[in-house]
Amino acid sequence: MHGPFPARMRFFGFALAFVFVGAMLTWFALHTEHLVCPASGTCTFDGRPRFERSSVRDVRIERRTGSKNSKYDVVVFELQSGSRVESMQVQPDDGNDVVLHIRSALASGQGWDETLTGPRWLALFGISAMIASLVAVFFALSKMGHFDLIVEPDAQTLRVERSLFLVPLGKKRVSLDRIATVELERGAINPGLKQRYEKDVPACRLLLVRRDGETVPLSSTLFPGHALHLHAAAALRTALGLEPDTRDDEELARIPMRHWDMGSRLGFAWAGVTTGFLIGFALFGITLMLLGWINPRANIEGWMMAVGGGLGALGGAGVVFHYTRTRMPR
Repeated sequence: MHGPFPARMRFFGFALAFVFVGAMLTWFALHTEHLVCPASGTCTFDGRPRFERSSVRDVRIERRTGSKNSKYDVVVFELQSGSRVESMQVQPDDGNDVVLHIRSALASGQGWDETLTGPRWLALFGISAMIASLVAVFFALSKMGHFDLIVEPDAQTLRVERSLFLVPLGKKRVSLDRIATVELERGAINPGLKQRYEKDVPACRLLLVRRDGETVPLSSTLFPGHALHLHAAAALRTALGLEPDTRDDEELARIPMRHWDMGSRLGFAWAGVTTGFLIGFALFGITLMLLGWINPRANIEGWMMAVGGGLGALGGAGVVFHYTRTRMPR
């Protein structure tokens, strides 16, 4: 097996941020609240009983100021008991018609059936952000995966199969006629979202070299990594009965193992726990909102933090301990 090739995690980070923002914006854009009240009986918001029709004294729009001086409206029902029941937040003036219809229904003794909606224009930005996340994932996955290098039973053909997460991405057959050695074509690729003084990432691909000097690349492009390419070249030479490459073997022997002391691992684990807690809690809350089990104005409860944050913290610690284990660098 040739690979797996190292992931360009920066793209995944941007994809996660884009999909988080996109999901939130889309949810706010598509969120609705259905206000239904019969001529007599119980009034409901999205099917949930809220108050009796006979207890309504007045209904009005209340404009409020949120963070960063943003304005929004709330439909407020004043009840005979002096308490108030509020609707979801809507864009300024979006609830005016709803209030007029409800006041008219109150005056005439009729029921009402009104729907408040979120700012639909946010859906454009939400969908754009999610498309951007897919593009980031595409670039992240484009240099990932691995190659299975299989010598056919007749020892005359090499089958090259690329896959990613068990999904086949293509295959080809290469003739092993007159193969003299296996070499590495070396180069570098852009890590993506490159910073000013950041260097390119080392990359290679395997080449079969025939006796007449013809080279046959086993992949269409270079893939990131260093040690894994040296390992694959040495293994393929052995499988084909070729002489080892002393220079490559010495280079591989000089590569130190990647090691972190326990203090560093625990420090990284603490960062993973805190980051994982926040991400897990946020994703759990978004999931509950998308499923309609809670609304944005609901109070944060302890079980939400325990489930979402707890799972996220465990996941964060697990990821850190996995990636800080002693291993050969790729």
